[in-house]
Amino acid sequence: MDGRSPLRMKLLIVFLLVSTNIVCLHGHNTTGAVAVPHCVTDYLYTITCSLSMAPSDSNFSYWLTFQKRKKKELVCMLKNTDGGYFCSFKRNNTRFNDNESHKISLCYNQKDGSKSCEELVDKYKPVDHIKPNAPCCLTVRHNASQHHFTWNSTYECAPFTNLVDSVKFQLQFYRKGDAQNVATLPVTNLDCSVDDQHFDTDTEYAARVRTSPDQQHYKGEWSDWSPEVYWKTEAAVNDPPPYTFLLGLGKVLIPLFVLVPFTLIFVWAPVKK
Repeated sequence: MDGRSPLRMKLLIVFLLVSTNIVCLHGHNTTGAVAVPHCVTDYLYTITCSLSMAPSDSNFSYWLTFQKRKKKELVCMLKNTDGGYFCSFKRNNTRFNDNESHKISLCYNQKDGSKSCEELVDKYKPVDHIKPNAPCCLTVRHNASQHHFTWNSTYECAPFTNLVDSVKFQLQFYRKGDAQNVATLPVTNLDCSVDDQHFDTDTEYAARVRTSPDQQHYKGEWSDWSPEVYWKTEAAVNDPPPYTFLLGLGKVLIPLFVLVPFTLIFVWAPVKK
């Protein structure tokens, strides 16, 4: 046996231990490693997570735990879906803050009833993983030359967070039923005005809006789109054709040419006598 054999044996033992740990974590019918969960928060009370993990024995239950320092664990029960595992939970009366962090672990019950957990994330900071709630109450008004859009971010009534002042928006409008050909405008306020030249006359349109952290102090991803709103642009107002003007002018002048001579006759004749 050469000098390299002990080293090879050690590497083989390490590989077997790691492989065994992965299989035991996932159950009898599972192979492959667990990916880091994708967890986002609305930065009010709710966390939503998705996790890529090979299918396991249906008798096994899995959940994620969120440990904030040494406080009570928060539990998010995982459901097996077609695209992997999914869970969501809502905290009671405690909003997220800018300084908190969590340790995320994946847990499951073993056959003997004991719990087994593996840490997946050491420091999960909600402030860096925000998916805001979709904006609401989108409205469209039209004045002489512009369409004016307004909406709410849904964070206006959420005290103790500066997120309401640190978000950006995207406004989209398009012909109704044709969401493939859209105009997308970046917006920093809760309203936007668009000139009439961007819209065809006498046409049905749809609009929607979404929001995201501004990626400065608050980071994350785009929200879902708001519900669509619909409206129809006004019909075109065309100038009357030239012959219409001439016809109207003729209706005025012809009676004048007829009435003027008769008027002169009736007025001039008595004067001359």
